Amino acid sequence: MHRLLNWLVIMASLGFAAQQNPYSVIDSMLQSNIINEPYNESSATQYYTTLQKSGSWSDINYSIDTAVGNTWQPIAHLDRLRMIAVAYHKKSSSLYSKADVIGKIQTALSFYVDKNLQCKNNGWIREIQEGLALSKIMVLVHSDVSKDLLNAWSARFSFKQFSFTGANGMWYSAIQLHRDISLQDTLAVSRDRDQLMHLLVAVDTGEGIYADNSFSQHPLNRHFLYNGAYGDAFTQIMCPYWNVFEFAKLPFGDSYTQILVDFMLDGQVAMTWGKLWDPIVSGRNIAHYPNLNANTLINELQKLSISQYRTGDINRSLAWLRGEKSEAPFHYQNHLWWNASYMVQISSHWKISVKANKKDETGFESLHGANAHGYFLHSLTHWVKVHGQEYANIWPLFDWNCIPGSTNDNIDTMPLPENGWNRKNGQTQFVGGVSDGHSSVFAVDYSVSAINSHETCFTGDYGLVCLLDSLRFMKKTDVHTCVEQKKQRGSVQTLQNNQVQGLANELVTSPRWIWHDSVAYGFWGVDSIRVTTSKRSALWNTIDPTNSSTASETDSIFQVSIPLGKRSLPKRFAYAIVPGVSAQSMVQLGAKTPWTIESNDQNVQAISVGSKISAAFFKAGSMNLKSGYQISASAPCTAMFSIGKDSLTVYVADPMWQQSNIIVGIGQKNEELQNISIDLSAKPNLGKSVSKTVPLSALVKRTHQFY
Repeated sequence: MHRLLNWLVIMASLGFAAQQNPYSVIDSMLQSNIINEPYNESSATQYYTTLQKSGSWSDINYSIDTAVGNTWQPIAHLDRLRMIAVAYHKKSSSLYSKADVIGKIQTALSFYVDKNLQCKNNGWIREIQEGLALSKIMVLVHSDVSKDLLNAWSARFSFKQFSFTGANGMWYSAIQLHRDISLQDTLAVSRDRDQLMHLLVAVDTGEGIYADNSFSQHPLNRHFLYNGAYGDAFTQIMCPYWNVFEFAKLPFGDSYTQILVDFMLDGQVAMTWGKLWDPIVSGRNIAHYPNLNANTLINELQKLSISQYRTGDINRSLAWLRGEKSEAPFHYQNHLWWNASYMVQISSHWKISVKANKKDETGFESLHGANAHGYFLHSLTHWVKVHGQEYANIWPLFDWNCIPGSTNDNIDTMPLPENGWNRKNGQTQFVGGVSDGHSSVFAVDYSVSAINSHETCFTGDYGLVCLLDSLRFMKKTDVHTCVEQKKQRGSVQTLQNNQVQGLANELVTSPRWIWHDSVAYGFWGVDSIRVTTSKRSALWNTIDPTNSSTASETDSIFQVSIPLGKRSLPKRFAYAIVPGVSAQSMVQLGAKTPWTIESNDQNVQAISVGSKISAAFFKAGSMNLKSGYQISASAPCTAMFSIGKDSLTVYVADPMWQQSNIIVGIGQKNEELQNISIDLSAKPNLGKSVSKTVPLSALVKRTHQFY
């Protein structure tokens, strides 16, 4: 609250100045933003005191020219100077306006520049980390030093290693804006604003914001979902800069503002729960400590709150993120990011995320050994959250052979060079789904580690239902499907003879339902499940060798998997996850579920819930369902049939991105079908759900009334 009040005071004080000189406003606001970054007074004072006359520190080894992981010791020189420069501007600091501070900073910066220090093996440190640190110092001291000295410092900046796209483009733009405002180059500042706006144009391949509000960074080909981590870094800079230019009366313009606000609300906020990012949206940062914290979104949205666009949604999201309101602020219960093959189901008190990757989508990344164990993240995964802390800082303790939703043979690592950068795409093109805003179908032609199957995840207000068929594998080690792995909270209960009782054995044969931590798990066609609860301890550097700290985690872990043996047999099975329920609810679920499994074979996987039929067609054709209906599709697709009293609404998407038109049909078994022709979306909306509503034919109406 204190920081917010300070920000409002600054905004009010700049109101008149904005009418006079926009570049002075930009200068003042950039200084204010930097001054309000994380700061430690005792450290600043210590660095000031221990700085030697030469402009160096005795505890920094300036001869080191290579980084270890993402750490290069000499960069600490600039970080310390930035903290001293911040202290010089803080009235609460003992260094505030102290006469010799600027002189010391000049001496120390000249020392750094004159030695021509270079990190030879890490371009991000060499160009971006150094550029950000040095340019922030320039913003803070440019009024107190000569322009010749500023020009000498800015000669250090280099923009060669990376493209001006995604988060790297955002960092480069920040460095340029800091430099140009320090040099009082108003034409260059205007160009910097235009460059920032260019980053708010939707892309359809590579790095940046996509039409579905997903964010991509480091893709091997088209896309790598990275709204957390790199996407968060992007908005941490973009939102304050949007705010700066808005107050300076040099606004981005409505279209760019709308893209930024939509991205924040329908991309960033929608990919969080319990103030944490969804595990699958942060790439290799899943292995970094501290882990997946989404609190920065509050400050970013505050900067956008002066926008006239979706103001109510911004305020509702802020209240939810702050914990002032428990109900999620979204206008939908289900949302599908078609460019990212990522889907969420949201209730007022729980959330389910599902993710898989096409051939041109990257799903796994390891750099310098960080996240080397997360190899199966590129496969099909799902994550269930109720209170939001199910996976909080679990990752050093995580059994990476058992990522929820994945089927594998316990091979969880790949050979890595010492400082290697490794990424992995999906293996098939049939990956994606269809959504009507309330529920969804998410289907995958699964192919991971020579294990193949057809898998479809259905989500709705009932939770998650997963169907698996056509499992094909022959292995030397046992294969299993992981259903869940999360922190243990309380006991595990099971349904036996329609009675709820404590779990007696780790291996449960002919399982029906088990329950743990407000979530019920049901099974069909499953011979046995393995349920374990174990206390584990581990250091963070076991999953991130670049982490030099001794930070560790200790917790009890709950884990459920379905053993499948070493060789596949003609078999199909299903499991369901129902969140936000009591253990006693297993009795009702055991008697009757809200859904009916209509089909689970190599061609069609389908369920029905009330008057809605949801299906994945892995091949063109028709299928007779248990409920008495027949459904068809002219091409592989995902489809939903919502049957009203007098109308039929069909939702269709092509996970393979190949069809421009699909004809789907519905009717009574072995009778003529009511066919609906649907034109699908073109770029940049390939894979997006398309709907069509038509009058209900008499035949379908009779079938609906009968069944």
